Parts: sequence; C-alpha cells; structure tokens
Amino acid sequence: MSRILETLVAGLRRLPFAAFATVLVACGADAGDVSVGKAAASTGSSTVEVLGEISAKLNGESRTWYVTREYKYGRWISESSPAFRGKGTVFLSGHVSKDTTTNPVDLLILNAHVRGTDSDPDVQSANITFAGADMWLGRYGSEYGGEAVITFDTISNSGGETRLKGTFSGRLPYKDNSSANPDLSNIVALDSGEFDVNLILSD
Repeated sequence: MSRILETLVAGLRRLPFAAFATVLVACGADAGDVSVGKAAASTGSSTVEVLGEISAKLNGESRTWYVTREYKYGRWISESSPAFRGKGTVFLSGHVSKDTTTNPVDLLILNAHVRGTDSDPDVQSANITFAGADMWLGRYGSEYGGEAVITFDTISNSGGETRLKGTFSGRLPYKDNSSANPDLSNIVALDSGEFDVNLILSD
C-alpha cells in the first residue's frame, strides 16, 4: 500500500499547478489560493459558470476552451487567477467543456508573469501547457525547449472583476512523465490564439 501511495504522490508532483489544484478540489481538500469569490449564503447543488473563452488553431484545427468556475464546498472555485493592477501572475485554465472545472483532458493553460500597469502590462515571462489526451502520462509544454508568446490587450480591474483580453501563440514539445527529456519531434503548434475572460473576484 505504501508503494502505491508513493507512486501517486510522485505523479502529482510532476503535474503543473492547475492540474494539482484540480486534484485537491476533486478530493475535497482546501485548494487555498485557487478559490475565487466569497462564500455564498447556501451550499445547494453544484453550479458551473463560464467566465470566458480561449480559442486557437491547434496544429491547424480551430479549437475552443472555456474558463470556468464552480460553486463547491460552500464557495466559488476556479483554477484561473488574474494579475492585480498589472502585476503578478496571470493563470488561465481552459477546458473543452463548459460544465467542468476538473477535467484535465485537452486542458490548455496560459501562464504569464506580468509587470507594469493595467493600461501598459509588460509580460516578463510566458508559458503554455496543453494536456492532450492524458496528463498522467505526459503533456505538451513550451518549457520543454519550445516557445510561448502571450500578449495582453486589456487588463482591467473594476468592481471585483478582472477583464483579461489578448492573444497568444506557441510551440509545445511533448514530454513523457517517465522520461527525463522532451520529444522534440512531437510538437503541438498553437497559432492565432485569443482569449477574452472576465474573472469574478467577489459576488
């Protein structure tokens, strides 16, 4: 049993933050800084809201992902988080389905460290991850010797909401979780990427 647990923990450590937070939420744990908004007055049934869309051509095929939040465990939970007043880390997690916040299949993650101001954001670093069919086995990522460009047209904070709008592109090599080196012959190309998301920070 202890060996099974060690294997599970080792697998979780290889996941990017968003997927790891997904596992915590799915298991009923407190995911801390992945929660968005104040706790609602009543628990009720689970409700998923779409906060915006991410679209791109993936290897030439037009694809759409949805940024969502879910009311669960007495509060709103989302894998996505904004920069505040043009500073910090923007983390957008896009799902292929409008009614989930926890499905890692074909998950697309845009991650950018931003400085400057809302009106003039300066992207210091960018990373893009695509889960593909099974993140437990491997994933595509710009950090594996690829490239990622994320540009913000809009970062605006108003009334407890943050509007994020911009473009992106990337070349993402594949890395098997059991391998130390990425497969540079297996690369996902993301072109003509756009995102328009309104993250709700409070209700």
